[in-house]
Parts: sequence; structure tokens; C-alpha cells
Amino acid sequence: MKRAEGPHANKNPGPHLAEPPRGARRVWSGDLGGEATAEPHGPGGKRVGPRGAALLAAGVLAMFPTAARARVQQVVPYPFDAVWPGALRFVRVDRGWKVAEQDKEAGFVRFTLIEDKKPHDATLELVRVTDSDGRAAVRLQLTAPDLARYQEQPVLQALVRKLREELGAPAAPPPKKEPAKPAPPAPDAGPSE
Repeated sequence: MKRAEGPHANKNPGPHLAEPPRGARRVWSGDLGGEATAEPHGPGGKRVGPRGAALLAAGVLAMFPTAARARVQQVVPYPFDAVWPGALRFVRVDRGWKVAEQDKEAGFVRFTLIEDKKPHDATLELVRVTDSDGRAAVRLQLTAPDLARYQEQPVLQALVRKLREELGAPAAPPPKKEPAKPAPPAPDAGPSE
């Protein structure tokens, strides 16, 4: 009888064929006396590779776009017509950033923000709102897709500080309207005879 040659010559062919495929998940049959079976690569025999995982992550992010990109925002208690020129001066003059597009009616400025000597596309949105005290106010929203929130927040805080320095204390809130008091009930004339 001829003896087998090669790297696997000394192995017994029986046991290694009974082993589950590589990457298989062991499944217990349920009763204590049963044997363990193996399903290759999970249920259905399909394996999710790096490309599949990336597609799955992109799908989840597309379903929840706000979770993927949170905006840094803050409300300032000044009217829009006072905030707009201050915000534009902050971007152009104070920081020296290049403005790509601006629209006062729509309330946005697209510009190139320089952070750590690298340019980043950014958008500053100015949204007309009413603050909690009932004053006309502006919500400032800064979005820079390739920057982290902790990098955007100081920029917005510096803008708010500049607006406070330029515009001073915000206007006093309008007086609160007292709710109308119900009319006193008519005096009871008592039972009629």
C-alpha cells in the first residue's frame, strides 16, 4: 500500500471533515441529548462583509439624517435686521473667511471656514423666531459637515459674544398680557315666590 505524501499526510481525514465550516455559528438542537449543528455564516448562510456593513450603516444614516449631523445652534434676543449685518461682518471682517453665497431674505451665508489651517465649507443660517420672553429673536445655526460639534461651538459662541458687544443689552421683553378675568357672577336674587 502506498503511503500519502505532502503537508497533510499525517492527518486523519475523518475528524476534520466533521468540523463545522470556518466562521460557522454553533446552534444547539434544544434537548440535552441532542447534538450541536452548525450554520455557516449565520442564518440563511449569508455573510455580511465590510461592504455590506458600510451599506447598512449608510442606510441607517439616510433614514435618520438629523442623527447623522447635528447642528450647533443658539437663540439671540435681537431682531433679524440687527443680527444680519453683524453676522456678515463677523464672517468677512473679523475672521477673514471667504463668503461663497449670501441671501438676506432666505437668511443664510455660505462661506469657507478655516480651522487648523484647513478650509471647510460651512453655512450660517439665521432664522427669525420669538424667544421665551416674547421678543423678536434670531436662531443662529452653524453647519460645517466635516467638523465635529465641539469645533463648531466656539465659532458660534464668538459670534454671539460679538453681537452682545455691538448691540448691547437686549430690549426689554414686551409686557405680559394678563388673562381676562371672568365676569363676577350676578348676585343671586334667591328663590322667587
